[in-house]
Amino acid sequence: MPEVSETPETASELFAKLPAEEQAKRALVERICAPAIGQYTGEFVSELADELVFGCSCCAPFAECLPKAGSGLVVLDPNDVYPLKHSHSGSFTKAGVHELAATFVGCEPGAADRGGTMIFSEAGARLDQVAYRSGVNPDACKVLARRGERDRLVCLRSDGQASTNYTQLLLVDLAPETGNVNEIAHFDFDGGCLLGAEPYVSIRVRNFELVDVNRDQRLDVVIEATAQSGVLSEADLAACSDEDLLPPTLPPPAPERFVYLARGAGFVAEGATAKRLEALYRPRNAHRGESSAP
Repeated sequence: MPEVSETPETASELFAKLPAEEQAKRALVERICAPAIGQYTGEFVSELADELVFGCSCCAPFAECLPKAGSGLVVLDPNDVYPLKHSHSGSFTKAGVHELAATFVGCEPGAADRGGTMIFSEAGARLDQVAYRSGVNPDACKVLARRGERDRLVCLRSDGQASTNYTQLLLVDLAPETGNVNEIAHFDFDGGCLLGAEPYVSIRVRNFELVDVNRDQRLDVVIEATAQSGVLSEADLAACSDEDLLPPTLPPPAPERFVYLARGAGFVAEGATAKRLEALYRPRNAHRGESSAP
């Protein structure tokens, strides 16, 4: 019998398969750009098979795909779709203005963090472009509101490869064109299965909140994480499979709470946090000849 070719799914059919949180982004995406959706086949990366990507049909600053009346959702190659990661309202470039900061995967190379943040002025349903901060592409943010001043963002960003992986806690000021991202803290999660029989550190950030911990009327950062550290043995490494980041023979990670207090224009680790991190990193730092926790 001849093969029966499957009819490609329409944009609407693909969109209906998206998780609810991605579907909820559609109204905003359509105000910013001409929207598109794509689906990976898994031809080159099997792990991506059937994964859906929804976003803009060109990359920021969207000159080639500005929204037009009557332009509907289209199906494109998933590599030509640029997702909206997250968005936040605030006064980012000037105190008292109404703005939206929207972070997208973009056309930037890996060295420029593969994306950026577009700032829009908000006037009712209208969005006008104010500036694009190329390379400002964190994974998640919260608005650090400051009465009578410009708002900033406190963000998380994870990156790495092989045995070197980490999560950064960042303070993002979108007003300046450059120098707008500063690291508050840095948490390593080593790919222990790719290390030798040596010390390791694995701190996995699960969540963060902005809370006035010390009641000084300034918001501090509270990190909820899990952590484990120690020395890998040859037996641990022998238990690793290709899918493991850490050997399954290690003790389970313990819950941790790290606090960073507002100081001046930035944040500093609370005393208990600094001591705990120093203890977690001490064996690895001694092995590598490093002086302190990141």
